[in-house]
Amino acid sequence: MRLLADFEDYLQQLVTLSKTTKLTIPAIKTMITGKSSTDSFLNIWDTVANQKSIGTCANYLAARNSFLKYLGNRPGFNISTEDLKEWERLLLKDGISKTTVGMYFRTFRVIWNVCEKKGFVTRATYPFGKGDDKVYYFKGSNPKVVLPYSRTDD
Repeated sequence: MRLLADFEDYLQQLVTLSKTTKLTIPAIKTMITGKSSTDSFLNIWDTVANQKSIGTCANYLAARNSFLKYLGNRPGFNISTEDLKEWERLLLKDGISKTTVGMYFRTFRVIWNVCEKKGFVTRATYPFGKGDDKVYYFKGSNPKVVLPYSRTDD
């Protein structure tokens, strides 16, 4: 029964992958193993960050640099819930505020979702949510009101 479930999971991954890229042996290998010589979670993080506005790009790269500092370079797409829990633990141990941790994890989640859309990771391995096997990131208790701004207000 497990073999059939694995087959169905791989079949679904192939269908998802085929919607976003041409099915090639390297693309399928990357999907299955999470390893590629050209694509990685961190490379996609850089690409997404560089497509953002200057301020957002700086925040995305600060989160990426923190990830690298605490967890090191992770080739491919093999990042576990345990890795993220360790990142969070180390950040808090070093006195990084829960708000900053939440900002880093929201950025990570954006990158994860991009990788999922490209077929590199699956929803089944999504690390966020409630439960012992998931990461719950701090959202803050004091939501701010964002006021509209236009350059004519200067």
